[in-house]
Amino acid sequence: MRKSDLFGRIGGEEFLILLKGYESTQAFDFAEKTRKMIENTVFRTHQKNIKISITLRTRTSPGATLWLSTIHQPKKAGFLAD
Repeated sequence: MRKSDLFGRIGGEEFLILLKGYESTQAFDFAEKTRKMIENTVFRTHQKNIKISITLRTRTSPGATLWLSTIHQPKKAGFLAD
């Protein structure tokens, strides 16, 4: 991630990464690289080592202002809802 990117937990097991200035293909490549990195990492717990997988989606927006204004209610805004 770059200094201009934002990362935060938005609820439960949901996180949001804002990648300022990325085109959709760049965002997809970033998401895929991140997914593979986590998938190939062994996490150590008190009882055993585990591997996890994640699901990532990408969305593009005309500007970060839109994302920042909806970050507090992402599901209501439809950005993260399925």
